[in-house]
Amino acid sequence: MHLNHKVNIDLLEFCKLGKFDYLELGKTKEWIFNNFPNPDDCDAIGDNAYQQNIWLYGNIELHFHEDLLYLIFSDYLWSLDSGPSLELNKWIFSNFDQLKLGFVIEALIEENIAFNLGYCNKEMIYLDLSLSKVRLSFHVFNKAKNENLTTDDLAGECLRHFHIVSFSLYEQMW
Repeated sequence: MHLNHKVNIDLLEFCKLGKFDYLELGKTKEWIFNNFPNPDDCDAIGDNAYQQNIWLYGNIELHFHEDLLYLIFSDYLWSLDSGPSLELNKWIFSNFDQLKLGFVIEALIEENIAFNLGYCNKEMIYLDLSLSKVRLSFHVFNKAKNENLTTDDLAGECLRHFHIVSFSLYEQMW
């Protein structure tokens, strides 16, 4: 849908409530196409935009499976951009350099956002935000300092050495 104004997206509300304006996981491409700004590349690729499984708004991605929205995602947080049709309130995401795990946890606590900490391995951990179902993923960027860490050491070190790499709101649709 062509709008004559930008749609406001507040990443604090996204983290608190999973709110991305009025988009909800499970909405159809048709509903989004008729009620939300067109993806950035819509004018360039015309009708093919509707056929794509990933719609881009700057470097924020909407992912579809069988025409249903199942993922809102970005892994370009160092240069987070929402494109020409969205106005983005970045909240803590405005300064990528500060987005280490300890800082993010402090910000979540300050905003009373409950979360659970999980890990994939010694280099990748995540925060699942309880109410919104948003996942914030973190990776070790200073691997040399962490190569000799034991699992017991990892808990204390991760606050300083893990840096955010992505956010996602995801729902299994199949």
